[in-house]
Amino acid sequence: MESKSVGRTVMEGLGVLSVVLSLAFVALQIKQSNEQARAAMSYQISESYTGLHDLVAGDGELAEIVVRFGQPDPEFTPVEGQRAVSVAIRLLNTWLSVQSAYDNGLLTDEQFALYRGDVAVMVAGWPGVVPMWASVIETRPSIAELTILAPIVEQM
Repeated sequence: MESKSVGRTVMEGLGVLSVVLSLAFVALQIKQSNEQARAAMSYQISESYTGLHDLVAGDGELAEIVVRFGQPDPEFTPVEGQRAVSVAIRLLNTWLSVQSAYDNGLLTDEQFALYRGDVAVMVAGWPGVVPMWASVIETRPSIAELTILAPIVEQM
């Protein structure tokens, strides 16, 4: 009788141990998956910036448009104006992705601060594009509350 009780206790102990080990394995897999998701998000954001820089570097006319962003009131032809707005919106979309990634735990506080600083640098260095960003933000008031866009909203 006692050997059955000891055997049952050993089996229950092994069962508990296997559950604990399984949970530890699942936790490790979740941790690795989260790390991969964070790395993928950082890569995607970096690729968005790189894509824009490559586009500007490969297109002299677009580069001239971007240079004019540094002027307080740049003048554009209608076609240039559309191209300028496209660049402005691409940056806004990148920054909205940054905010979403941060809100969902895919970026660290340090990474988010770096991108928010990037917004502030662009606002200071490109006063000519701020009205373009402002017009988009004004048509979508909910995004005005986003931390990433605070440097733009402060200039509106």
